[in-house]
Amino acid sequence: MRSQPRIVPWATNEEFLQVFHWLYADIDQDPASVQRGIDRVLAWNCRGRVPIAVKATMDLVELQLRERKQVAAAVPLSQNELQLLYGCVMTRFVNILEDSQQKGYFARSLYVIAQQIGLPLHFVQIRHAATHEDLPSLTVLRRASRQALQWLYNTYWCAQIKPDTLHTVSAATMDEITAHLAQYKADRKTYLRAKESTAHRATVATMRKLLKLLTADTIQDSVIPILLRPGNLVPASKKKRPSAEELAISPVVTLLWMPLLQFLDSEFDNFLPELLSAMIARLDATDAFDMRLPSLNPFEELPEESDAQFKQPSYLMTLTCWLIFFISNSNTEESMVTQMILDLVLEECLRRPNAYTQSILKVLMQQDEELKTSLVPFMQFIGRVQQLQNGHAATPSAEGVDVEAILVKDNDDALKKQFRELRAKLGLEPDYSQPVGTEVVSDASEAMQDVESGGWRLCSEEEWSSCPIGCLPGGKVPDLDLTPPSMAIQDMDIDLVVAS
Repeated sequence: MRSQPRIVPWATNEEFLQVFHWLYADIDQDPASVQRGIDRVLAWNCRGRVPIAVKATMDLVELQLRERKQVAAAVPLSQNELQLLYGCVMTRFVNILEDSQQKGYFARSLYVIAQQIGLPLHFVQIRHAATHEDLPSLTVLRRASRQALQWLYNTYWCAQIKPDTLHTVSAATMDEITAHLAQYKADRKTYLRAKESTAHRATVATMRKLLKLLTADTIQDSVIPILLRPGNLVPASKKKRPSAEELAISPVVTLLWMPLLQFLDSEFDNFLPELLSAMIARLDATDAFDMRLPSLNPFEELPEESDAQFKQPSYLMTLTCWLIFFISNSNTEESMVTQMILDLVLEECLRRPNAYTQSILKVLMQQDEELKTSLVPFMQFIGRVQQLQNGHAATPSAEGVDVEAILVKDNDDALKKQFRELRAKLGLEPDYSQPVGTEVVSDASEAMQDVESGGWRLCSEEEWSSCPIGCLPGGKVPDLDLTPPSMAIQDMDIDLVVAS
């Protein structure tokens, strides 16, 4: 069984690389960059679990930066305070590293664990002295902190920041990947037509050649964008794409590409999540629709332009049908889609409300009984978004959907409904030809007579005036204090005597 994709608090590899450069910048020459790295790691702590090596790096760097800033302070730190700070940081550094290796029922010696993970033994000795004995000298602690940063750099950061992540994929590599995909497509078509074993072997060989050009860190920037180009997962011919009559991927297309997708998914745990996320990202409403069009028919073709091929509704509908295909087959034994991937698709679709993601959400609701009720408000909201877009289609909008306008319109509709219900209770004929607030009640006197017995009275515009909430007519503040029972009885007797 494949391991699940690893969840990290940074959004991209570039962000992780940038934080690395910030943390290991020259503190004396560029302290602002070091501070930015510290702040970013603190932000990661709010997002989720941060690797212990990253936390340890931040602790060590922050203390070194603090020591340099305190020199110019009005009351600088004393030598004993610095020793306490360095001793605490080094103790925590050793503890969090070695506690992560305590996986057995019985605790193991710190020296044994240090030897296994390659941690210098004098770090353990410094930790022991700072905890149980006299604090080591400040010179020793400073040197140990610099060595700890170098050890983290050699054992963690260099292993995470691979050469493939230092630079983007070269143009030559992209061309080679494109050539291999074209060769795979030709070999696979030959096999599907003639069922020849030689064509099948050629297909497998091409996939292995393609694998040598890919890593888990570069697939999102290399093979996935190429697969999403027209002519690959999305057929170049518009006749082979889904239509209004048949909203489904052609079986010929799935037979052509599924072997390659399954092969890449078996080699890279993050391939399918990255592929589906890239598909949904292309369905973003701000890019998918041209707001100047007279209508938002998803099957109406856009004019041919440089980038218009990625915004054509038939292209976007094909990506939608691919996503629906994966979701619909998620319950089968050979499915590549896990529950974690379904949750990812759900989250990405809710962030991009439009006609295409609405279709995907409907399929998710059919697959999960619990979602049928919990997604109803979101589906209603997406419907309102579509109504607003259709109502303002002639107005260009570079900022996308105006959510505030939707909420204001919903509030107006609710007020109109309440006003009509009130007229119905008063026995007045509804008049929808006039806007709310300009309707004139011609038979208000009859309505007042009907409701006067119940204690309610419909005020005319001349009689009505505003007053604070909770006040009686005339601006009088009611007395809400409870009257004692004895006084209530006396008041009742007085009233009876007066009445008699």
